[in-house]
Amino acid sequence: MSQINKLRIGEVLLYKDRLEESPEIAYEDGLPNYYAATFTSGTTKAKLVKGINPLQAVRLEGKNERMPAIIIVSSPRKAGSENTPWENFLDVDNGYARYFGDNYKPDQDPDEANGNYRLLEQFRMHRAENREERMKACPIIIFERPSVGRLLFQGIGIITNVERVMQRVPGGTTAFANYAFELAVLSLAETGDTLDWNWISKRRSPSTSDQEALALAPESWKTWVNKGNGSLTGVRRSVAKTSLVEKSEQLPPSTSTEYKDLVEIYDFYTDNKNKHGFEFLAAKIALRLFQIHGRAYTHGWITKASGDGGADFVGRLDVGDGFSKLRIVVLGQAKCEKIETATGGNHIARLVSRLRRGWVGVYVTTSFFSEPVQQEVIEDRYPVMMINGKRVAQETRKMSRESGLELIDYLKMVDEEYRKHSNGVAVRRLDPEQVLFMP
Repeated sequence: MSQINKLRIGEVLLYKDRLEESPEIAYEDGLPNYYAATFTSGTTKAKLVKGINPLQAVRLEGKNERMPAIIIVSSPRKAGSENTPWENFLDVDNGYARYFGDNYKPDQDPDEANGNYRLLEQFRMHRAENREERMKACPIIIFERPSVGRLLFQGIGIITNVERVMQRVPGGTTAFANYAFELAVLSLAETGDTLDWNWISKRRSPSTSDQEALALAPESWKTWVNKGNGSLTGVRRSVAKTSLVEKSEQLPPSTSTEYKDLVEIYDFYTDNKNKHGFEFLAAKIALRLFQIHGRAYTHGWITKASGDGGADFVGRLDVGDGFSKLRIVVLGQAKCEKIETATGGNHIARLVSRLRRGWVGVYVTTSFFSEPVQQEVIEDRYPVMMINGKRVAQETRKMSRESGLELIDYLKMVDEEYRKHSNGVAVRRLDPEQVLFMP
């Protein structure tokens, strides 16, 4: 035997009836054999005959039973058809799935549809406050069917909410009742997005206790069993974590010219006790970055040193032209911070709290953004451009060269320009929306 016993999120598996009795065939046509990946000795095959497929229940001591797992399959190609009038929504990269139940008959109680019945049964266990009850609950294994004979593994989930909905077959006139199930897709990060089927096999064994089976569960599942639904935020799958930028990529190497430039910038504004002047440089960097990407950007003003309310400079981003022009307020925050100390999440939060609907933010720092701060910005979809110390050094050096000046002389020129206007129109205390009316 050469079973795989592994499922990797995003991996396509071959699902062919003729391979049902051939779990020893691990791969065919370059694809993993589904029946090899889900093989459990001495029990029934994990066949997928419907959208909702409960694995055969296991009888334990007394009259107790354990459902090993329920496999759900989403078939986007069939969405809107007579037998699949709904359209499921899978956003597993952000740990979320919305899956419709299996009732489509107007004269049937949706609770009586077998798949709905099983998922509702698990929902009651998934929301249980008792650890022992959660330990008996089964994982919802999620697949998508991209084409005939192909399955795409999308992870495992916990049912977090159930909604009774009314639906209608496209083009039909008769509505029917059904259920929509919302799932939290759990992280499998500690195993490289891979589910070990041996866990499910243990759950399928009548000689294995719930506690013994739990020992083979993914860490996210163990955390949920032990701590309950309050832990879901921390164990939910999030691909955003894989796109975080490390400190080493946000700061220049300590022996590089760029690092010397960054130190020179930091020292200039720190030694002169004029960190407020750094806001003027930050505004120029923001202007430059918008413009080099072809965006029409207008600098508005620098806010007063005190009472800025979480914004250090204001600008405007113009999209379109003429009657179709859209004007967007840009709020900027600038911090001349110690290079090796991560910028505080409280500063980002302060900027975000000032953003009104449709506004965007820019945060410029001489240091770097910690992973938790990046995670918060990405996961909560804050419209904030983050400009780190490395980029500050790079863009300031470019601007100094374009001005024909050495870096220190360029900084002096910018500072002189700032001081010249510090009591004039360049530094104001206005409602940011006033920038929308600037020419």
